[in-house]
Amino acid sequence: MTAVLEDSGRVQAAAWDYYFNRERRAFVESWLVYRPCGPRIVERTKFTAAFTAYQQRAESLAAGQLALFT
Repeated sequence: MTAVLEDSGRVQAAAWDYYFNRERRAFVESWLVYRPCGPRIVERTKFTAAFTAYQQRAESLAAGQLALFT
């Protein structure tokens, strides 16, 4: 079995990537990526479909979580 979380609770080898640029850090403008690959994501247009799919899934999960508190 391979551990996914560090003892601190952080996801191993994961990093937030600010899809548009570092000045735009909103949740809907970032995504979680494999840390070693983050610096290599240079041509963003190649990843538009993946970024959009990630954001749609993240928004649906967030909506479900918010329903727990209302």
